[in-house]
Amino acid sequence: MAESIHPGNAPRIFEWPAGRPLKRRFAKSSSRVSTFRWHTKPLASSGHSEHFCFTTAAFLQPTNRTANSSRSDNMRRKDFLKKLHKEMKYVARVSRVDLDLLRPFTCSGNPLKCEVILVGINPATPIKGLFKKCWNKKKLSFDKTKFNAVYAEARGGEAPSEKSYRHKIGVLVGKLKRSSRSVLETNLWPIPTAARNQLTPEHEMAGMGCLRLLLKANTHWRLIVAMGVDAGMRFELSPPNEVLFCDHPTHVGGNWDSKKIASEIRKRFRKGKIRRPGA
Repeated sequence: MAESIHPGNAPRIFEWPAGRPLKRRFAKSSSRVSTFRWHTKPLASSGHSEHFCFTTAAFLQPTNRTANSSRSDNMRRKDFLKKLHKEMKYVARVSRVDLDLLRPFTCSGNPLKCEVILVGINPATPIKGLFKKCWNKKKLSFDKTKFNAVYAEARGGEAPSEKSYRHKIGVLVGKLKRSSRSVLETNLWPIPTAARNQLTPEHEMAGMGCLRLLLKANTHWRLIVAMGVDAGMRFELSPPNEVLFCDHPTHVGGNWDSKKIASEIRKRFRKGKIRRPGA
């Protein structure tokens, strides 16, 4: 599948779907916010058998989100914190991972007021207590400066290489910050593993609740950047003005370009080709 999406000199930013289409089997839930479920083959490199993947794409449709925008706007701080903790405890229990190793998101300030949401696969470096040290529940604020310091200390003070995920994302976030665009960095799964193929089906089934909660509670987001095939599959049903599809920064043979992606994001904001806040 990866080869069909990244053939030869593929564009660094592409419109989904690319390559062969996904096989989907949908099932609507009885709730007001429809949740779709499809049966799809994961990447061949993962070595996993076929299993169900859940998507938040249906929630992102304007008709569904508009009906629940008032509920999202009025979500109390304690309610969000309670649900976030509940989701993290569930992920830790089902995936059998230490709760202190989970990292649901990073940002500068309030995660519910970020305009751009970067969605990757999962954290790569397991650092115990990293999220808890940087997350202020009372202020509902995440300290990105402290995160970078603790992260660097845990890696022996070694600065991220230019080819690393952390460096490439840092460049992108820095360019968007200069354009006064707040960025929320999150993943499909908050479970840290050194490689994508170390995520088990149990990890995948348990871990997407945190992402759903963030999308549901944040009424300020205007654009989602789906990085890589895994994120692309989860958002392929979303309106094109709401999602920007691109290579994952660590994809071998990919064409990640922080400057070009930042330029494309700024262009979409200028031309209004983005979701209306709170819609």
